[in-house]
Amino acid sequence: MIFRTSVRVIFFCFICCNNLSAQVYPLPHDLKNFLQTSLDLTSRQISDVQRGEVVTGQIDTEVGYEIATFGITLVNLPPQAFLDYMTVHDLTIEHLQSLERGLFNDPPQHDDLDSLTLDSDDLETLRKARIGNSPIKLSEEAITLFRQESLWTPSDAKQTVEPAFRSMLIDNVNKYRMGGNNAMVVYHDKEDPLHLGQESQHLIRELSFLKAYHPDIHANLALGQRDSLLQTRNVILWTKDDFGASRKVISMDHVVVFRPTVPQIADVLIIAKRLYASHYNEASLGITVLAYHTEGNPKYFYLIYMNWARIDGLRNRLVRYLAKGRVKNGMVKRLEDNLQYIKTQEETLYQAELTSP
Repeated sequence: MIFRTSVRVIFFCFICCNNLSAQVYPLPHDLKNFLQTSLDLTSRQISDVQRGEVVTGQIDTEVGYEIATFGITLVNLPPQAFLDYMTVHDLTIEHLQSLERGLFNDPPQHDDLDSLTLDSDDLETLRKARIGNSPIKLSEEAITLFRQESLWTPSDAKQTVEPAFRSMLIDNVNKYRMGGNNAMVVYHDKEDPLHLGQESQHLIRELSFLKAYHPDIHANLALGQRDSLLQTRNVILWTKDDFGASRKVISMDHVVVFRPTVPQIADVLIIAKRLYASHYNEASLGITVLAYHTEGNPKYFYLIYMNWARIDGLRNRLVRYLAKGRVKNGMVKRLEDNLQYIKTQEETLYQAELTSP
């Protein structure tokens, strides 16, 4: 796996005002080696990170319709305080600014999705769903369901379609919990069906750095993130996001928090695997790393986020040629903004708590 760095550096007024920008924070040896050999950061870029700046970049992939990004920054507060402040949705970084969000119980309950709403565009895409030609990503079974005229005959179809859509999501969760990656949804929105589990396995195989530094966690991920002594939290979440495209995206992710027994690059590792996305995204893996490697009570840590996503529109070579660069830049900018927000917000909150009477 080759990483190409396209660096954007952000200087934080908060850091400058607190005279932290001149201080250089030591990097754990394994993390520095990872940044140099896997992310291909220069000495200057690593120094920028150590002074509290944000460095973001793009990751080269061999698949034309795949986009991968990364970002890293130093967060000047104890990692446990950070974990206490952040919700599991926020820890995925990607869903930091979700419009709607929730968690599934185990087993999932219908009221887990009570706050999920379908707007007029969602309803219209469901109404137009056809096997092999659907504006929303659905399985063959789901498309057949939403083709039933009885769902659309009431004067307010939202009252019948919304519960059916929620039941579909719960069914996907139950199948995944029972069968792992092999039981993930098969999309029939295009002429060629797409097995999300197979696409996810392709992404997992690309994570050579994870296999090298944390092989036990890589093996656990390949098996479908089943229960393991390595895990400290294991949840399935749902979100509705506005990523700035023409349609909002309803998605589900399996999120597992690991604390490796031997911290190579990560003291805490959060992996989010996409279980469903209504638009654009065919498969996705997000990895959040907290690294500090110090004994006792560490006062700061390095926050790294990496994401691999396969985008359906980029399968078309002409669209890929015209739009891939713009899509990449948009994803990097969004990551940049999210890391900036996290760093500023959490450091400010922590400092306020320290100085409060």
